[in-house]
Amino acid sequence: MSEEPRKAVIQTLFKELRELPLDFKLSEDTDPPTRINDVASIATIDNPRAAEAGTSFMRGSLIEVEVTLAVDPVFKLGSMMTEWSAMADEFPAMFGSGGLLGFLRDSEPIMRVLDRFLAGLIPIKATATNHVVVAVEGREYIVHKTAIEGLEVDAHPLHIAGVTEHIGYWKDLRRVLFSGARFTILGRVARDDIQNSWTPVKLADLFSEVAPGFVDQINAIRSPTASDSATGAQLEQQTAFGNALEAYRAVLLPEDAEWKDEDQAAFVRIKSKFVNGTTDASMQRRAFDEIRDLLVARFAIVTPKPKRDLKVRQECRASAGLELFPSFAIDTTSRSGSNPPPIRSAERLLDTEIIAIYW
Repeated sequence: MSEEPRKAVIQTLFKELRELPLDFKLSEDTDPPTRINDVASIATIDNPRAAEAGTSFMRGSLIEVEVTLAVDPVFKLGSMMTEWSAMADEFPAMFGSGGLLGFLRDSEPIMRVLDRFLAGLIPIKATATNHVVVAVEGREYIVHKTAIEGLEVDAHPLHIAGVTEHIGYWKDLRRVLFSGARFTILGRVARDDIQNSWTPVKLADLFSEVAPGFVDQINAIRSPTASDSATGAQLEQQTAFGNALEAYRAVLLPEDAEWKDEDQAAFVRIKSKFVNGTTDASMQRRAFDEIRDLLVARFAIVTPKPKRDLKVRQECRASAGLELFPSFAIDTTSRSGSNPPPIRSAERLLDTEIIAIYW
């Protein structure tokens, strides 16, 4: 079936679905919300339009909510890297300075893994425009903004998360997904209650047993935390960074080279310059480059060809446990094979199966 007849059939079926007498939670078609005068009343008000307990959002519940549409950061990262890589292939001179071209080349394996796991799916994490989450006596409620307007209350944004298919979009994806425009999402709840975590790459769960912490690596791209465990992971990556540079020096240094005290001092200066700060891909690239240049200048070795140099760097990272992206760092409990405690964040979301996005 061609695109236009297929589009007409889908629109007709959706119109019939939308006209059925179904209970759509959060819908703007119902009566206006009741005004709430104090926080305690949120728990007792008898008007789902104004406030509804998170526990009432059970698996299978239908929701229709206006959102500011956005993709999950993991898809945004993949899209950005894909565009940059394509431009770098076509205009390499534009990306040759500052190590950006090397950063893109180093990132390609990770991008290919993400593309394989997403498998044509587009994870959405939109923000509700008219609803927020409020906690009352330990319970969370989804509240309409109009109902608590002017009321001093600690409210969290409500996110609507779900996975869509690339084939379901008729317009250019960038115009729809990256414009920050308002749309209405119709979907059904996939997991009971309000959640504080979500895995956009569903296939990653299949590898949780053979690759402990893999899901946390994916989530780390989306919402890195500044907790004590994150600080510990950062220190671990700094140590790994230093070990990777040591391994890189050992590989490039000729076996018959006489490593003198002044050579060691120069190497230590470069190492100290980089390993005590951030360990992102750009800094790694600069550190490897300076060590290579040091060895070339002092021992007159032949500069490694780019492909071999990249392979050596990847092997040194792997042997040291250094991650290309610092937010991908796995803590020591993950490396030992035991599951780390789940990362809890301040975000509040409904995990949904998205039926349609429209306006």
